[in-house]
Amino acid sequence: VPEVKTKWQNKFELIFVDEYQDTDPIQYRIVKALAESHQNLRVVGDDDQGIYGWRGADIQNILNFEKNYPNAKIISLGQNYRSTQKIVEISHALAEFNPDRRDKELFTRNFEGEKVKYLHCDNDEEEAVTIASFIQRSIDQGNWQPSDFAVLYRTNKQASAFKTALSDLGIQYHIVGNSLNVPAIGISIMTIHKSKGLEFPNVFVTGICQDLLPHY
Repeated sequence: VPEVKTKWQNKFELIFVDEYQDTDPIQYRIVKALAESHQNLRVVGDDDQGIYGWRGADIQNILNFEKNYPNAKIISLGQNYRSTQKIVEISHALAEFNPDRRDKELFTRNFEGEKVKYLHCDNDEEEAVTIASFIQRSIDQGNWQPSDFAVLYRTNKQASAFKTALSDLGIQYHIVGNSLNVPAIGISIMTIHKSKGLEFPNVFVTGICQDLLPHY
């Protein structure tokens, strides 16, 4: 209805959208309609962090931003303030395999850090036991506390093996995002989606295999 559209256009003279890479087609149309009058739109996003395609998000919304808004000014923010140089380097190297992304220069002024370690296991149970044993040794040696570790997985189904392995060793853990009102004690285990914005000294990204994580 034109009258309704005009009412809301006049109500919002400036529109700001965060995580624009995760917008879906309907959200795109709503934002475009609201910004049509004042043409005063700000969006923030990273095409390398598009993680909600499974629920309808369209990465083309951010990739085609200049096409959809020809007068847009693009400001590239390539500096990473959280991660070590080693993590930024390997993340950038892996992201370059993605054909649907913008070319960008990523860098950090943080320290070099340790190399990212790759561990091959034959199944979920072996992976969980191996990681739990590594964490136990690190805690016993006094190097880290349980709260210094996070275990990330793609689907909630993968959590079962880790809960069993950690419980067998008597290691406390909590599931981030669990609907139960329990205190956050011990190791944090969660889906990759739940980890966004969180930081831990030691992170295990598990189940890196075909059909679980995106591959190119």
